[in-house]
Amino acid sequence: MSPTVAVVGGGISGLAACYYLSRGPRPPKMLLLEASDRLGGWLQSTRTPDGAVFEHGPRGIRPGGVVGADILHMVTELGLEGDVLPVPGDHPASRNRFLYVGGALHKLPSGLWALLRPVPPFSRALLWSGVQDLLSPAGTEPDETVHAFAQRRFGREVADVAVDSLCRGVFAGDCRALSTRSCFPALFQAERRHRSVLLGLALGS
Repeated sequence: MSPTVAVVGGGISGLAACYYLSRGPRPPKMLLLEASDRLGGWLQSTRTPDGAVFEHGPRGIRPGGVVGADILHMVTELGLEGDVLPVPGDHPASRNRFLYVGGALHKLPSGLWALLRPVPPFSRALLWSGVQDLLSPAGTEPDETVHAFAQRRFGREVADVAVDSLCRGVFAGDCRALSTRSCFPALFQAERRHRSVLLGLALGS
């Protein structure tokens, strides 16, 4: 008798799990459980009348490494190559990043000058977030959520705006539920070894 596998959640992870289960030599019966009325989870786009596209979750694929190769292989198997839009690193879309916060579109700060003065959507210069990291003691917990880690090191605003958007875009997940040790091991180790994330990264931790 073929087993029945229940997959909880119809987001990208649940859909990928179903896909790979179906590709096995003896695919089981599958039951996909999704609480909402749509599939995709954090994967969702909003298109405005003038053609702009706002991504609520992941916005691209990083093709490097084993994970990137697996994703591109799945894209090929699904016949979606024609929907992939390669973006070179020097393209304006790569250099200019925007966040939609508080009903307005904001370009993310870049360059030294942007760190020295308040740039929306941030209410204070990001330099002070760096100072907070350099002066704060190292954490003692064996692990914590990405949001808690970022708030403790860089302040609540950075955690709420920048880190939350980053986790949605990279992991298609909630930074208040994701593990720092699993998702950002380099940052976790930098703090543990050098007390400061920025100092640890600068020293190559």
